[in-house]
Amino acid sequence: PVRYSGRAKPHGVSPECHADLTEWDRGKLEGLTGLELMQDYPGFFEAWLANPAQTAPPGGEAFRDLRERVWPIIDSLRQQDLNGPVAVVSHTLTTAVILCAALGLELANVHRLKIDLASISRLVFTEFGPFAMWRLASLNDRHHLSADMK
Repeated sequence: PVRYSGRAKPHGVSPECHADLTEWDRGKLEGLTGLELMQDYPGFFEAWLANPAQTAPPGGEAFRDLRERVWPIIDSLRQQDLNGPVAVVSHTLTTAVILCAALGLELANVHRLKIDLASISRLVFTEFGPFAMWRLASLNDRHHLSADMK
């Protein structure tokens, strides 16, 4: 079950929950420390860094599968009459995969995007004939957090 804090209500919006926007499925790697990962799954980390799009953790999903799961939801937002900006709340690696998909970046670049917890990254879809595309307006913005949370 999803719980809402009620902060959306004063703004006249209703949150929608999309199960497909959950974090990357790490499978058997979930909860392991770096040391445990290296001991229990030698070679996986190197393979994953070399080819994150195709390399799935044992029992988990590859980034290409994550992209196929999340991108249709995000891209469909531009086709809806939404009357203003939309906030999508998800997880760090899911957000990085969404950004790669929006910007036409290979998933190997997902490691190059720094996405902190509670950060805001903004995408804008610009409609201008053949130049219609998603554009990155901000990345990993944390100015809204108090100094002790940064």
